[in-house]
Amino acid sequence: MTARRSDKSAKPVAQPSEPSAARAPAMQGTGSPVRIWTLKRTSHSRTSFPGYAHLLVGSMDERVSAVRAGLPSDQVKDLANALRIGEDNFMGYLGLKRSTMRRKITQRRSLATDESEKLLDVGLLIAQVEQMVGESGDPEGFDAAAWVGQWLQRPLPALGNRRPIELLDVSEGRATISNLLRQAQTGTFA
Repeated sequence: MTARRSDKSAKPVAQPSEPSAARAPAMQGTGSPVRIWTLKRTSHSRTSFPGYAHLLVGSMDERVSAVRAGLPSDQVKDLANALRIGEDNFMGYLGLKRSTMRRKITQRRSLATDESEKLLDVGLLIAQVEQMVGESGDPEGFDAAAWVGQWLQRPLPALGNRRPIELLDVSEGRATISNLLRQAQTGTFA
């Protein structure tokens, strides 16, 4: 991995040299921001996030180190695109200040710990859906990120007809969303 600085005050942004860099030892507390997932182009020229499932099987230490180091800010845009949610809307639902995020993206700065944690949690929701589909069906051709993006925007009776996306800004809300997905897989609803 190589690191680049846009100015002396900006944190370095890790650039993976190969796809496996997303899970490479660089996550082991180096203090540098770490790209925890990578993009690939599908045959339809659509951007998708492969391998979210590795977030579930990766070690807790790796995830904690990545969050503490700060994820690269451009992953906000990448994740919004994968979910097919407008960037501004996505930032708003995560409780991220749009002007701050745009400045960090432009300056290639890493995200703060709380911002990184929110992004990682959304990635974990996608990984959870990937795992569910893999356990109960044929995941071939299934776009978990796009499905999650649509599902987050649907009113749910279990939430008093609120949309799950309205809960993304707080950790308790993200945990509730994860529990709802788990209940959907088992067929038990509270």
